Parts: sequence; C-alpha cells; structure tokens
Amino acid sequence: MDKQFDELSKSLAEGVALRGALRKFGIGLACVLLAVLVMAAAPMAQADGYLLVSSLNTNSILRYNETTGAFVDAFVLGKSGGLRDPFGLVFGPDHNLYVSSGIEADNGTGHRDVLRFDGTTGAFLDDFADQNLLTSPRAVLFGPDGNLYVADTLLSNIPVNLGQVVRFNGVTGAFMDYFVPPGSGGLSNQAGMVFGPNGTHDGGFDLYIAVIFQAQILRFDGRTGAFKGVFVSSGSGGLINPAGVVFGPDGNLYVANSNLDGIPGNVLVYQGPGGPSPGAFLGKFVTDGSGGLLQPYGILFGPDGNNDGKRDLYVASASISWKSFGTGLQAAPGTSTVLRYDGTTGAFKSVFVSAGSGGLQNPIFMTFTETNPTTLNYGQ
Repeated sequence: MDKQFDELSKSLAEGVALRGALRKFGIGLACVLLAVLVMAAAPMAQADGYLLVSSLNTNSILRYNETTGAFVDAFVLGKSGGLRDPFGLVFGPDHNLYVSSGIEADNGTGHRDVLRFDGTTGAFLDDFADQNLLTSPRAVLFGPDGNLYVADTLLSNIPVNLGQVVRFNGVTGAFMDYFVPPGSGGLSNQAGMVFGPNGTHDGGFDLYIAVIFQAQILRFDGRTGAFKGVFVSSGSGGLINPAGVVFGPDGNLYVANSNLDGIPGNVLVYQGPGGPSPGAFLGKFVTDGSGGLLQPYGILFGPDGNNDGKRDLYVASASISWKSFGTGLQAAPGTSTVLRYDGTTGAFKSVFVSAGSGGLQNPIFMTFTETNPTTLNYGQ
C-alpha cells in the first residue's frame, strides 16, 4: 500500500508540474487528478502464461495455454537451428529458452548440445553450449550460481553408459567444468534432475538426479558436485524407471516412475531432506494408470486454475517401448498427452493436453513460462 501511495504521489506531482502546459489546452487539474486516480485503481493487464513441451518425435517445442491446455503454436519449429530429439528445456535468466538437443546417436546430423531460442518468438538464436563436449544431453537447469547445468550420458561407454553433469557459463556458454564427473556415485543413464533443499535449513541446495536403469535417485553437493549418497534406494516403493523429479510445495520429492512393456506407471513421493527420514518412501501420489497415465516422464507443479496459490501436478505421458532406446524412442500414435492431478491429493483432475494436440508426439520434459529454472517451482 505504501508503494502504491508513493507511486500515486509521484504521478500527482508530475501532473501539477504540467498544469501550466495543460491549461494551454483547456485541461484542468481536476481532470489530471481524476485520470491518475483511475489509472492507479485499474488492474494491470497480465500476459497469458504458457506450458511448453518438448515433442521428441517431431523435433519441436509446442506451446499450450497454461490455463486451458489449448494448443497455441509450435513455439520452436521442427529442426529449427538443427534441433533434433529435444529433451530438456528451461527458460534462462535472460528469458530465452534453452533446449537440449540430440539425445540419441544421430549419425552425424543435428546437434548434441544446448540450443538457445528467443523467449518471445521462438526464433533460433545460437548453439549455446559446445556440442563437442556432450554426447547425449538430457535435463538442463540453471544453478543457484546462474550457470547452466546439463545432464549428459556417455553413450560410447555402452553397456555402462556413464553419466556426468557438465557446467557451462550462464552468460557466454563457455565450458566451465565437469560438475559431476563421469560415473560419480554410480551415475549412469540419468534422466531428470533438480536442485532442491540440502536439509540443513541454511538456504543451500543439493542436486538430485534420477538414474533410470539403476532405479535410484542420487544426491550431489549443490556447490561442489561431490557425491553425497543415494537419496532414494533402488526399487524403493516400487521404483523401476525414474524419469522426471521435482520437489513439491510440501518439501517432499516426487518422481515419475515408468513401468516396462506398456504397464501403466505412477508418481511416487519420498520424504524430503528436511524430514526425519530423508528419502523414505511415503506412498503412491498418482496411482498406477490414474486418468489414463501410461509411461510418465516429465513432471511439474503448476497452477490449479483458481488463482488461489495452490498447485496441481502436471505429468507428460505416452506409450513408449523402452526397447526402442537407441533406435528412436518412438511413442505409439495417439498416446501423447499431458495429464493434470490435484497437487495435494494426487487425484486425477483432467486431460490437460489431449492426445496428439498440436502434433504432440512423445512429450518428454516441460516448463511453464513461470517455472523457476533452478528448483522447477512454479512462480517462485
């Protein structure tokens, strides 16, 4: 209220200073005051928010209205700037969109790096991260230090497929270091990652990474990258193929859990690092196949549509043959959706993005325009 009063007083002072000029046109001070008061009382118009989804099989990024789920456009057109197999995506501190490209062995075509696109138009800007340093880039985040972190899997190490996290300068894109060295703590074939609380209540962060085939969530020091331990042990609560990971408003860790061979997946929840038993299984937040859930991948908390500060959980879902890894990661036609669940109870609410809307094929990770690029929190 004090801020609004100060702004109003400033506007009034400027109006008085212009009084002489206005009188030349027959405009009285009362009119100036009335106009200022009306503008101060009127609500500011706000731009629509959007949900952006990486559509792996169309090599594009699709945009949807964040309130209705209606298709808006192909924000990044197929193969724009050499985009191939888009996986992770996030809006950076500069309000542009960063997308990891080239998850699969691409036979010399496309890119294996992080591409940058204009955050307003979707136009290709540049190859932000050096493709010669990445083999199979997946999740992307901006760390608490403002730099870009890329989860990368070294496909040349098959069958081990060691994982690493590569850090690039958040302004220039220059290589900085291997923040998590290859294979640290058993890191391999990783999918989602997120910076979350370190549990010491000092405001610090740790990095949590889902390891697909080992069915674990690993934890690394958010400042040094040092391995801190297995946060969620293999198979805990039925964990089979962890993909997207995100901390909820309650401070607990939510994990998209994809089953094999077409068996419906679920979303599991584990106690956060600030609880009495960090990493302990708490239950199935979204039960097997709820609302038509198939193989879940990216998960995000986002708006519930009521503008009351509460959050819903959004889950990217498709029918994926896991045997197709390395041969295209193709999703079955007509199965690609984004589903919405109550952010408190996990109850199914709606099909937010209908099957194939806008040409969606194999949705992987998602971001809202208001998603925090570090913690993946909505509007924070």
